[in-house]
Amino acid sequence: MDSILVRASLAFAAACLLTLPASAHGGAYLPTGWGMPIPSTPGSPSSTGGVSFPGPMTGGTPGPGPTTGGDPASGLVSWRDWWHFNQDAFLDLRRSIQRAAVETGGDGFGPQLRSLLNARLDEEQVRAKLAPALLKLLADESSNEIATAALVALARSGDAQPAQAKDSLVPALRARLTDSSQEVAESAALALGILGDESGLDLLASLLQDDEEARKLLGGGRSVSTRTRSFAAYSLGLLAEQAHNNRTRQRAARGLCAALGARREPPQDVQVACVIALSLDRLDPERGQTQSAEWVSRQSLVHALLESLDAPHRRATVRAHIVTALARLVLDAGGTLRTEVERALLDELRRGRALENEVSQSCVQALGLLADADADPLDVEMRAVLLRALDTTDQATRFFALIALGEAGGHPGSGERSDEGRAQCRNALLNELVRGRSRMRPWAAIALGVQEFRVRGAGGEPSSQVRKELRDWLRAEGSPEEVGAGSIALGLAHDVEAAQLLRAKLGKSSPTDSQGYVALALGMTGTTDALPELRAITLAARYRPWVLEPAATALALLGDRDIESQLLDALRSTQSLSTQSALARAIGQIGDARVFDPMLALAQDRGLPGSTRAFATIALGMLGERGDLPWYVPLARDRNYIAVTPTLMGGDGQGVLEIF
Repeated sequence: MDSILVRASLAFAAACLLTLPASAHGGAYLPTGWGMPIPSTPGSPSSTGGVSFPGPMTGGTPGPGPTTGGDPASGLVSWRDWWHFNQDAFLDLRRSIQRAAVETGGDGFGPQLRSLLNARLDEEQVRAKLAPALLKLLADESSNEIATAALVALARSGDAQPAQAKDSLVPALRARLTDSSQEVAESAALALGILGDESGLDLLASLLQDDEEARKLLGGGRSVSTRTRSFAAYSLGLLAEQAHNNRTRQRAARGLCAALGARREPPQDVQVACVIALSLDRLDPERGQTQSAEWVSRQSLVHALLESLDAPHRRATVRAHIVTALARLVLDAGGTLRTEVERALLDELRRGRALENEVSQSCVQALGLLADADADPLDVEMRAVLLRALDTTDQATRFFALIALGEAGGHPGSGERSDEGRAQCRNALLNELVRGRSRMRPWAAIALGVQEFRVRGAGGEPSSQVRKELRDWLRAEGSPEEVGAGSIALGLAHDVEAAQLLRAKLGKSSPTDSQGYVALALGMTGTTDALPELRAITLAARYRPWVLEPAATALALLGDRDIESQLLDALRSTQSLSTQSALARAIGQIGDARVFDPMLALAQDRGLPGSTRAFATIALGMLGERGDLPWYVPLARDRNYIAVTPTLMGGDGQGVLEIF
């Protein structure tokens, strides 16, 4: 079974590399596979009047060529795609390294991990060295790829609350909004939200509204493009997600709600962007009943979105993202608000075949976030609905239902008899693993790993039975899809007893299939004995980005950073765009501040190809990342990546989910 995002032949991918931008938006994965047709945005620079296809991915080997037509989920949805969009939240690389440093403090490996922690860029280094260097690149370079890389890098590492107004980065980002390149202009809009400086909020709201102020800024009275409006919406959500006061969140919500509810219905791209942004805007709740405007409180926003979900004019793609937004907004809500949403989602699923596939997929994803394992009647009903969804006709809904059962079984809840509910979910997933249809089994393995990950995260003890069943299943499997899924599942379950099995699978796996996933699992299980093999695989994977990135991540999880200089040399010399992308991400994830100066030299070296300099700039941004998780995680995780629009995931490196 092939991944949506990793399915092109090497020859076809090589041909595409000749025509696609080298590093769109400061670090997009170049498309290596296609599946679902997506209408091009009217008037966008890449519009050809036909369709474009989603495609960037890491961690998989190229497979057959493009496919179009029919059910976009049929035969094209792999667990690899789900893992790609959710892995950062599970790996939580920086905090994982911190925990490991504490847990191993007394042995010989502890100092190595503590050294890794101390090697990261601190705020003073960012302020004194990184930000000025990126600002200079932004001012001096005419290359779009370097400009977009510098914009995103500056935003993800810069100071959102400078002590003095003169140190604000907003003016530098604002200046590129008027760039003649659409790619640079929308990157600047996105960067304002990644930065999180509240002084940029009104500007973003103006761009989203396409109002007089925005048109005056752009000059000549020209309207704001659909793409820039969409990126301004995503940006407002990212800014609101970082806001320290509710008034800022309200201002962001007001702009987003105004655009979504405009008398003249905005393009679908803008609608989806607004809904996704609102899912990040965690407004404070009001006490008691509310009749406030939709942007004032959590209750008023949720009620407005519930009405929008029922609106007959809303397209299925927009409704699918409304479902996800509702679930995320009520996760920590008290009173009856969460119950209202849960019942509304159950009502949607009762429509059966009359319900659009995209909405069905989002509903089961949402129930996975909201349901838990206790005996509360509504939780019992939600788990029962998820079990029935395993037999639905839509393949993607079935797959997402498996993950949702793993999530629900891993949430203990506050009621009684959670052990029974957990066992119910666990047994259903084990049954699919052992006796289910072939395409369900890898997803069942991942779902079991998710459940045990959640159990462990809640302070419980992962099931020894599940770990054994996963080991037995992996031992018997040989196809790349199953080996990869089984390995990641054991990593999620943190099964240290699987180390010998995983090392054996690593030795047998081919660099063209599951080797990267097996390597990552060894890092996730803390198998330090595998460091020599992992170093060798990482260095040998120079032209295999689907192996290079996860293997380098495994080294980072194990506290090893001794190969960064060699990766840097590879980035300096390679001409392969996909390899440059993977090398930049690998170096950024390992996160050793010792490579800052040589990486900066790469970015500034005008004798090197623009793509090399752009990816070096991206890695600099990753080294200086403010948060523990990458900036894009709030947009990517728990998202229905099948219900896409061109600015969400366009397959040309231009969608917000294609940027790192």
